Amino acid sequence: VVLVAGYVGVRKYLHSEGFRRLLSEEASRTLGISGSFAAFRWDGLQVDTPSFEASGEGQIRSIRAEKLHTEIGLGRVTRGVWEVRGSNVGRIEATLDARSGANATPPPVATTPGPNSEAKKNGWLPSEVDLDGLTIQSMSVRALTNSGQAAISDMQVEIKQAETAAEVARIKAQTAVETATKALAEAEAKLAALRGS
Repeated sequence: VVLVAGYVGVRKYLHSEGFRRLLSEEASRTLGISGSFAAFRWDGLQVDTPSFEASGEGQIRSIRAEKLHTEIGLGRVTRGVWEVRGSNVGRIEATLDARSGANATPPPVATTPGPNSEAKKNGWLPSEVDLDGLTIQSMSVRALTNSGQAAISDMQVEIKQAETAAEVARIKAQTAVETATKALAEAEAKLAALRGS
């Protein structure tokens, strides 16, 4: 009876507005910019949302993700871990500021404690996320540089496994920055060649 009541309680919490706000806050802290998920649509423990949008003043200026899908596993809830698996993002558009003097360290993201904050503090809700794989169908990055703009479109990204949401965000950001930097170097080389001819 206790296990059934616990399952019902956790599932009710997952379907609450408080859980959506909590995930929005966690994603914002991880990325260092303020953002939020659109309304969640649940089918059992599977969830879809049309978008996540965020913006800030650091090197990551904006991110918009569309058509997000994932499934929440409860196997490790008692150990304080949300299992997030089968995650898929239809499209991500990001704007990066790679200009010299750009704010490499974004200001702290201000968040307002939601109704679940006290429960999380008391320890009955998981505080860690284990993301078991992530597929991004299409990712486009626009980089602002001292020489103008550089852009990469329609990259496909697949992350097999990462231990935390922060690690996933780091990998995605690093991939995007490396790709945009390579494109920028190629563009600047072509520009220099044109000037020399």
